[in-house]
Amino acid sequence: MFRRRTAVLTLVGWLVAAGAACPGQEAATAWKTGLALKRQLELPAGVAFSGQSLRQGLASLARAYGVAIFLDRRLDPDRSLDLHLRDRPLEELLREIARQADAEVAQIGSVLYVGPATTARRLATLAALRRQRAADLPADLKQRLSRSEPLSWPELAQPRSLIGELVTQVGLRLENENEIPLDLWPATNLPSLVWTDRLTLLLAGFDLTFEV
Repeated sequence: MFRRRTAVLTLVGWLVAAGAACPGQEAATAWKTGLALKRQLELPAGVAFSGQSLRQGLASLARAYGVAIFLDRRLDPDRSLDLHLRDRPLEELLREIARQADAEVAQIGSVLYVGPATTARRLATLAALRRQRAADLPADLKQRLSRSEPLSWPELAQPRSLIGELVTQVGLRLENENEIPLDLWPATNLPSLVWTDRLTLLLAGFDLTFEV
């Protein structure tokens, strides 16, 4: 089930796990992961934004340094950025950009999440708890939920459909899907994440989480 403080969605039943990628996925990008990502975040970098939108600024930074950034749907992607910094650790630059957008940064696996402070501050802990709970499930399901795969979707994808496909891939069924509001998302591709982290990230912008 998905859980948002008091609201609940459920994942129930057993289906045949499809194990297939979502249709129409964007081509994978060679994002930095693991130790390479850690080192990149520590290296000095610079930005010169004058009236650039939040989405454009984060996208240009992601491309320039090979770091995957996920922008929460609740932030205004067109918010104007005015920032001129150089020779600062990349992680510090990201946090300053987030600050200008009244947001904070969190990390799940090799993805840097930029979103509301209340979500960002608990996201890594929440993701760790979901992984821990998955480790206590029956061996076959545990293996599927711990499988690491890239996450991507095309322009104007609906998150409700993305979440439904992700759930079906591991042989579960989504109930109460109306708890996930209808929305349209820009094309995105992210590095490999375990299944629980992928679902945690997709649900973050709705202030939802899940339990199996």
